[in-house]
This record gives sequence, structure tokens and C-alpha cells, in this order.
Amino acid sequence: MSEDISTSLTLAVPEGYADWLKQLKTDIARAQQRAALSVNAELVQLYGRIGRDILQRQDAQIKADDDHPTIGLLLCKKQNRLVAEYALSGIDKPIGVAEYQLLRDLPEQLGKILPSIAEIEAELAGELGSPNKIT
Repeated sequence: MSEDISTSLTLAVPEGYADWLKQLKTDIARAQQRAALSVNAELVQLYGRIGRDILQRQDAQIKADDDHPTIGLLLCKKQNRLVAEYALSGIDKPIGVAEYQLLRDLPEQLGKILPSIAEIEAELAGELGSPNKIT
């Protein structure tokens, strides 16, 4: 009887193969990272253009003569110089930079002066001419 071919053959791994394979995997990972960065850069530029277009359209079509200049906000989860540079490129207006921290609870002072959700819903229902609760 013949033996199963998978158990009867022993292949020798060529010298340097493990190092070559390791380098190949590293090169692939680096190429994938460069590709992802390139795609991200393109998307950030696109989003920046969209934001500028929105601001220009608002200034041209919606803003009244006595309105203050329209502003845009760039909100980032974490500091990223590259994203900021792409998003703000071509902007010739003053730019303000601020750092903020999200809070879980509304500060007590604001809670006292802001309307409740129920009050907002009632106001909206009245404006829409509907007694139904807005959900």
C-alpha cells in the first residue's frame, strides 16, 4: 500500500526563509498603514471642503446683513495636528482654539436655568400646532 503523501514528504525550509517571511509581513503591514493614512488624509480634505462649502453657502444664502460672521467648529476626540492642518488649510479667517472636557452630569447652575425636556417638548408641540408629545 502507498503511504499518505502528506506524511511521507518532508520539505526543507530554505535558508533565510523565516527572515524573508518576517520582513515580507512587516513590509505589507507598513504598506497597509501608508494606504490607510493616505485614505484618511483624502477624507479629511474632503470633509474640510464640505465644511467650507457649507459655511460659504450659509453666508451667501441664509445669513442676514446684521448677523455676525458664520463660524465652523472642528471637534476632535483627541489632538491630531495632521487632521487640524488639513481641515483648516485655506481658511483665511481668525481661528480660536479651545480644549474641553465632557461631563456626565449637567452642572447645577445650568440645570436651574435651562428648560427641561418636557418643557422643550411642550414648546415644540405648541409650535407645530399638535398637542401630541414629540418623541
